[in-house]
Amino acid sequence: MRRRQLLAGAAATALAGCAAPFIVADRERDPLEGGIGGTGIVGLLTDFGSVIVGGLRVELDRGTRIVSAFGSTDEDALAIGTPLSVEARRDRGALVAARIFLTQPLIGAVSAGADSVPRVNGVAMQIEPGALGTAAPGTRVSVSGIWDGETVIASRIDAAPDPRDVIAGVVRRDAAGQLSIGGTMLQIGANQPRPLPGRFATAIGRFADGVLTTERVTLGRFAGSAGDLRQLAVEGYLEPVTADPGFRIAGLGHSFDEQVQLAPLARERAVYYGPYDGEFRAAQALILPQRFDTRRTLLRTRLTDPTASEVVGLRP
Repeated sequence: MRRRQLLAGAAATALAGCAAPFIVADRERDPLEGGIGGTGIVGLLTDFGSVIVGGLRVELDRGTRIVSAFGSTDEDALAIGTPLSVEARRDRGALVAARIFLTQPLIGAVSAGADSVPRVNGVAMQIEPGALGTAAPGTRVSVSGIWDGETVIASRIDAAPDPRDVIAGVVRRDAAGQLSIGGTMLQIGANQPRPLPGRFATAIGRFADGVLTTERVTLGRFAGSAGDLRQLAVEGYLEPVTADPGFRIAGLGHSFDEQVQLAPLARERAVYYGPYDGEFRAAQALILPQRFDTRRTLLRTRLTDPTASEVVGLRP
């Protein structure tokens, strides 16, 4: 396996301590500083050296395991714009990845209906400005991006040689008990785990006639590779829910605690940082540009200049 050159360095010092809600932070510090236990990081890979995800620098070592929906892979699979779910531990002040899960939300054939909206496995796709790659109807692609409701905002599109179809996201269940991800119905195969609604799952199988018939279902983003998670950093869009605090992060599969103040960020793309104890007690958010290349530039700048963008507090 070809090893990328790993550059030493601490995790990015960036966000401020808890501030009054929605006030630009006035102190420079690691948003995930301190604590015992693992750190879960969900977001797009925006740079190397080692890997930059969610504005944080995460080192790789010989023990880092890299997996995709199809099984073990290596560092060659890591590409700019790829969505990652990282389980990291602290080592002398740095974040070191124990496991990196490539969580492309869609792999399959591109189609376009009468509305001209590109779809993969029945799920609508919006290619964001500055995205890498193209999606021609009839081609098989791997779509990198994040969920916004039941649409995937694509940051990168690659050819997909594997014939299996994939949808990875939060499971929903309708009144009749039918499970779906992104509006596409799931037909769960025999002897496969049945995912719970509201939780993250990766469904692998064959898509036809609006249904993904699964050959394998993987539950959750994290495998416990860095121990129990105590901190989260998650990039995403909010979507409304009936339970307090009224929102969750689309595609995440973990709920906020009731005290988080989120309404002003309802249509923002952001990275949320904070403790996790079964509920995500997000304390801070870094608001991100809606354009991929601009977002990369901002996050790269923040590694050396933490004051380069707006950070807001989320606690009363």
